[in-house]
Amino acid sequence: MASLTTDKYGYRRLLFVGTDQKRKTIHLGYIPKRTASEIKRHVEAIVVATRAGMSIDAETASWLGKIGEDVHQKLVAVGLAGGRLRSSSVTLADYWDEFVAGKGSTVKPRSVSAMNQVRDRAGEFFGPARRLVDVSAGDAERFADWLRGKYAQATAARTLKRMKQLYVRAVKDGVIPLNPFDGIRPGSMANPGRLHYVTVDEVARVIEAAPDAEWRAVIALARFAGLRIPSELTGLTWGDVNWSDKRIVLHSPKLEHSASSGVRVVPILPELLPHLDALSHAAPTGKSAVCPNLAHGRSGNLRTQMRRIIERAGLVPWERTFQNLRASFTIDLHNRFPAHVAHAWAGHTERVALGHYLGVQDEHFDRATRTDAPTDARRSGQARTARDIGPSEARKKTGKAEKHEEYESTPVAPA
Repeated sequence: MASLTTDKYGYRRLLFVGTDQKRKTIHLGYIPKRTASEIKRHVEAIVVATRAGMSIDAETASWLGKIGEDVHQKLVAVGLAGGRLRSSSVTLADYWDEFVAGKGSTVKPRSVSAMNQVRDRAGEFFGPARRLVDVSAGDAERFADWLRGKYAQATAARTLKRMKQLYVRAVKDGVIPLNPFDGIRPGSMANPGRLHYVTVDEVARVIEAAPDAEWRAVIALARFAGLRIPSELTGLTWGDVNWSDKRIVLHSPKLEHSASSGVRVVPILPELLPHLDALSHAAPTGKSAVCPNLAHGRSGNLRTQMRRIIERAGLVPWERTFQNLRASFTIDLHNRFPAHVAHAWAGHTERVALGHYLGVQDEHFDRATRTDAPTDARRSGQARTARDIGPSEARKKTGKAEKHEEYESTPVAPA
């Protein structure tokens, strides 16, 4: 992976391919071959770990923390190490602020706010003056136990995941030799207990209790288009609504760095169409925003108003007010359409759907226990003969095609 060269004057160079797949050179100067070989070995370890998205091994981490400033700066220049902080004095809170600031514009304001909540939880447990280097593996384990005893499972898992990321960066920066959170399993960030399926009848009552056409459209967009509130509502314009094809183009700032660039197209379902149509007719001339009065509202204020509307409808407000409207839309999609269609319209991966949105509903039990429901031929013991399926199907080749047809066709009772 890396190679050493020596010129005629005895000066050594280390050549390697970096994590960006470009050839790089570290000029080591006039040093013993044994020392140069040791640097080569650790550089290879750093490159391999970085490409794999893993922490570097303990030996290399220790070496990185002990090398002289001259060699360290050469590693910084080729992207193998970060700028050094004074590990003897930097506090957990200070390093956290540098960690967040270092992410720059790639982190959205809401994400920064969520990350700062993690910093505050760590400060509550460790204290404001705890140095980064003074957190041991035992401290990390006790912190994990404290989180799980005080917060919901998803909150604890998210906090531990962020802390682990923080210490991975600290090891790479040479601030500390080892990551005390390496042995901690964050756990699942899903929380099925907070999932509430909002039925079509319930959302109809809520829409009826809404104060105006804009609120009715917002509720319908969340429930029947899976709109993320408020992020996807902010940029939604009438230019995104294709009336002739009955489709809406949605832009998600949360996913703008993904392969889809945060863009997805969803159908205008019949349940959504009248509310969107009514809002378009009432829209002020020259206004491009679909919901100009609510689009820039803070999520907390929108949630508070929404809970009041739910109470006005005679219902008990559910947790995760807008998220559960979107989750209910996702559940309906998976019940009605193939998985790849549901994923594309909802704008998430299969892993996210299974972890955060999908669950067993009462409707599934009702459908399974209905006595008039059609029964699969394989479970009822009814054999399908050539007479049952017709001559054209009977002539099909045996093998996978025929087996597939047997499984997928609607069973017909024998004559």
